[in-house]
Amino acid sequence: MVPLLTIHGEADDVVAAKYAGDPVEFEGANHFDVINPAHRSWRVVRDWLIDRLA
Repeated sequence: MVPLLTIHGEADDVVAAKYAGDPVEFEGANHFDVINPAHRSWRVVRDWLIDRLA
């Protein structure tokens, strides 16, 4: 099985959470916040990737 990390902003009005599977939710984040590497959600992405590449 391929590991999958799904990130979803709770304020996303473009894609509903029900289409994101079982996401890590970020309060107040919109659709574009979670694709911005400067956003706090990317710390979770980086840590997740590091864990899988170790």
